[in-house]
This record gives sequence, structure tokens and C-alpha cells, in this order.
Amino acid sequence: MFNATDQIWPRNVTIVPIIIIYEMNQHTYNNKTFIDLFAGAGGLSLGLMDAGWQGVLAVEKDSMAFETLSHNLMKRDIRRSFNWPGWFPQKHCTVNRFLSKYQSHIHKLRGKITLIAGGPPCQGFSSAGKRNRDDRRNALFKSYVEVVKLVDPLFVLIENVQGITSRFNGNNGKSHHESRQVG
Repeated sequence: MFNATDQIWPRNVTIVPIIIIYEMNQHTYNNKTFIDLFAGAGGLSLGLMDAGWQGVLAVEKDSMAFETLSHNLMKRDIRRSFNWPGWFPQKHCTVNRFLSKYQSHIHKLRGKITLIAGGPPCQGFSSAGKRNRDDRRNALFKSYVEVVKLVDPLFVLIENVQGITSRFNGNNGKSHHESRQVG
């Protein structure tokens, strides 16, 4: 179980608020590439591609969401398309399976990826919902962090709720927000 006092982020990772992506695009990087984890139907990937970033791959477990992502960003418009590696099948896949089955390939992306983006599930952390410390999805952000550690990108964009940094207290996790700085 995640404890809000655990050190989860590698020390050298820069946590990037979404609003900063615009400013990043004003700078020149030799390689503006990204991986999208927990990609859903590809909305974040679409925005990044529209801003001039090159998608390398996306990981999404839901087959229907991945089908939408594939239709919109892999089978249609050449200027908005992933530069998909041959070793990773273009189909739905969980982030945990991605890590376990393709770890050596993922590690070879080290130094080649500028940004890892994504939104791990937040239902168990959200104060708008049940805020359940026992929700199995709560641990999935750790898989996101494992990919970050393997790839070592320049930037990390993680979309989530404020509750991801809050302690779980009584009442199955309901709490006031005791936020901590991530990083």
C-alpha cells in the first residue's frame, strides 16, 4: 500500500505541470519525443502531437479506448502519428504487462525520450469519490514511476488528482488534504 511519506520519484526527474508544456515548446530540443502511459483514447497524445511532439508509443489497457487511439493517431493522419517501435504490438496492453514483458526494450529507450506523459487511475485517491485506500488501482502510479526510472526522460507529465499526495486517514481513506511535495 502507498504511504504518502514514501519517496516514489527518482531525484533527477522534473515534475511538469500541464501548463508548462506550452513554455517547453518555446525552447528548442533536439528530440521532442514522448510516451503516453494510461493513454485512454489518446487525448493527451493528440494535444502533444498538435504542439509539435512526436509520439513513440502509447500504453492503454482498455481495448475500446485503444481502438479509438489507434484509429485517430495511428491509421489516419501522417502528421499526427506515432513512430511505433516494432517490438511493441499495436494493441491494448496494461502498463504492468508492458513493464514485465518489454523491460529490456523499454530500457533501450533511455536517453531517447524527452517526455513521459499520462494519467494513472485516480479513483481511489479522489476526494470527489470514495477515496478508498484499498482500491487496487492506487498502486498503478508506481508502475508509471517504474517506466520513468527505466527510460529516464527529461520531463514527466503526470495528470492526476490532488489526493494522490494526501495521506489516507480513518473512514477508509477520507481525509483532509495533507499534501506533500512530490520529488
